[in-house]
Amino acid sequence: MSEVKSPGDNSRHVMNCELFGEKFTAIPSQNSPEYPANHILGIFVLIILTFLTIVLNSITILTIWRSNKLRGTVCFFLIMLQSCADLVVGLFAMPMTTYVVFAEISSAPGGCTAVLIQMKSMFVSIGTSMTIYVAMAYER
Repeated sequence: MSEVKSPGDNSRHVMNCELFGEKFTAIPSQNSPEYPANHILGIFVLIILTFLTIVLNSITILTIWRSNKLRGTVCFFLIMLQSCADLVVGLFAMPMTTYVVFAEISSAPGGCTAVLIQMKSMFVSIGTSMTIYVAMAYER
């Protein structure tokens, strides 16, 4: 793991990371006074969206699961699968993104491992959602 300054900007540090054979970059800190304020607002919005994602998708899953009429329809089954995928995003990917953003403005341990976990959880959840969207489009 090495640290290099990005070209043309002396206040920004970029870490070049390599874990498990993958190369990627992480931004461990920022010295700009606007940066923490923007991240605090971003963390606040992420927390609200995470809460809404978990609650609303849980309501959708429970509603379809408890209704025999809805559960028997292919369209509603696909909606339930999409809600399950979005619930996984709300339970894993969004909190990990919030932690990575928080670690950038605080002294919380983060760095390469947290960024890698955050990136992988986002890629898997986005891939799952896109697959279900394709299945929904095909079904129609």
